[in-house]
Formats: sequence, structure tokens, C-alpha cells
Amino acid sequence: MLSFRRGAPARNRPTSLGYMNRPVSITPRYVPIHGLRYDVHVTAIDDLGLVHSALEWLAGPEGDVVSTNDSAHHGGRQTRMRVVFDRPGPARRALARLGPTLLEDLGRDAHNRIDGEKRVHFRLDLAKLVCGQVALGAKGPVVKARFKLRVQPGEEPEAVADRLIFDAVDRAERSQWPPPFDSATHEGNRAISD
Repeated sequence: MLSFRRGAPARNRPTSLGYMNRPVSITPRYVPIHGLRYDVHVTAIDDLGLVHSALEWLAGPEGDVVSTNDSAHHGGRQTRMRVVFDRPGPARRALARLGPTLLEDLGRDAHNRIDGEKRVHFRLDLAKLVCGQVALGAKGPVVKARFKLRVQPGEEPEAVADRLIFDAVDRAERSQWPPPFDSATHEGNRAISD
């Protein structure tokens, strides 16, 4: 059997320990997302616990809901809740937790939702979210969501978004996401951990 040693053919295989024990390099899988973020503004008349538990359910075990108290432009008290996934793996899983139905709706017009900085913006209906349904929303109380695409040179952001959403739909169907929602269970878990 012919093998090559230093560019020249050789009759036997190299037996150098350095050659034989060299670690195998594994090329990491290309991940087309940088991160995902959910933002919601809750007024003083809204049920903070219910919105918090809905965001916990949406984010899953890898997401943390961070709340900050603030005042609105006209002086009213409000709370801003935010969930940030700043690593690609958790962001991909969190995107898939939206479920195949919403992701397919999002994929139909993703090209209209991409901004100049390669971020895809969408809004979730907050009233449906606290009832355990994930749906796109436009009017009324919403959860603002956006994810940043990782676009390589020579790629179109629309193609990257399509591939990412297609993969998320596949993962959501395999995992049967979104999981069932029970607001009483989530509020009870939060009360126990506090």
C-alpha cells in the first residue's frame, strides 16, 4: 500500500507517535443565529406574575426572565421583562419552542421582517401567550421578539433566515413544541424558588 510521507510516496504507513496521536479536528456545525431576545412592557394594572410565568414557559429551562421597574413617558409605573439568549445553541432551541405553526407563519414573510443589521423582528400576542398559545400579534399588548442572523460572505440574509426557520420547524415537530402551558404550575414553581 502506498502512502505519502513529506510529499513523497512511501511503502509503509508512518508510525511516528506524533502523527498517530494527533487529535482529530472536528469542524463545528454552522449555526445561522447569533441570539434571540424577547421584550415586554407590563403596566401596573397587568398581572405581573402571569406575564412572568408565560415568559418562563416560552423561554424554557435555558432562559432567565429579567424584570426591571421603570416609569413610562407620562409617569405611570411599568415593568420591563426581558429574556435574552446570547449563545447560538440556546437561541436555536428557544426559537424552536415557538412551535411549527408560528414558525411557518413567520417563514412566509421573513423576508419582510429583516432589517439592515440582519435581524428578524416579530411580535407575539401577549393575551394569547398568557393563555398558553403562541401566535403572531400586531395590535394590543405584544411581546417584541427579534433574532440576529449569522450571515456568511456571499450569503443572502433571506436564504439564511429560511434555512434557520426550516430547521426550527423540524426541531419543533420532533420535540412536540410548544409544550403544554399551565399558569398555576409555573406560578407555583416560581413561588417555591423565591
